[in-house]
Amino acid sequence: MNKSRILALVLGLFMLMIPLTGCQTATKDDPAKDGALVRPGEVLADVAYEDIPESLRLALWTFAGKTSGPALADINKNTLYSPVSLYYALAMLEAGAAGETKTQLRAFLEAGGEDPGPALQALYALMTKEGEYNTEQIANALWIREDLVKEGEGGVKQSFLDSMSKYFYASAFAVDFQKEETPAIMSRWVEEETRGKIKPEIDTSDPTLLMILMNTLYFKDGWVEPFGEDEKSLGPFFAKNKTVDDVSYLTRSHTLLPLYKNDRYKAVSLALSSGQMTFVLPNEGLTPEELLKDTDFLPGLWT
Repeated sequence: MNKSRILALVLGLFMLMIPLTGCQTATKDDPAKDGALVRPGEVLADVAYEDIPESLRLALWTFAGKTSGPALADINKNTLYSPVSLYYALAMLEAGAAGETKTQLRAFLEAGGEDPGPALQALYALMTKEGEYNTEQIANALWIREDLVKEGEGGVKQSFLDSMSKYFYASAFAVDFQKEETPAIMSRWVEEETRGKIKPEIDTSDPTLLMILMNTLYFKDGWVEPFGEDEKSLGPFFAKNKTVDDVSYLTRSHTLLPLYKNDRYKAVSLALSSGQMTFVLPNEGLTPEELLKDTDFLPGLWT
């Protein structure tokens, strides 16, 4: 089967200024290789799609609906956005928050006042697979300013780190953000978790930086009906403000493929070995950016 070697996604490096409120410090030259405060716990076994609560599925689609527009608003950049990556990062933050901050984060996550950790624990297991035709690899990490990792009050609690390992399968590292080598260490972690697809430039120069939360997502899958060599073409790509010549693309005619359409767009899905990819074409006069401003658009595709 031909493979679509698509999507190695890393969702923003969230520079969070909220001290979570010790544990022992790992002081190594490269903490990502030589030492960690915690490592990912044992992934749940035999998790099926039906084990993911309906409430979490709805929450993720609603969250995607209200965050995709702002995340993809810059039409001058070729941008990838993974709502589930941002969801995991904010849920990790929620697990260490308290009071009004925790309440507001749960509301933004559409969690309905519930702890999202157990449901995300199951989702992580579902999104961790290595098959003959498809691979999914999701990873979480926390990079914590080393003076916050200490016994007593005012530091990061061991109970928080334990929940990161159990529910989010996260690694946590104590680092000096002002060391010259720290950004390179963090970038190597991203590169390894995305199997060499992404090696970001990371800026840790802000002296007020306390913690960085990371989520990476690697995905590779194959079409149920692979495209043949005669279905590969070369031609122009018509962007909003310019035309790009000689772009390679796949092309195929379908007569029985289900098509969804309304007064705003048309949508069709092609099957992958472990899911589907949905293509959306806005009606004439409507831009993708305008469509994404509608927070009900993406949840509507799911329902």
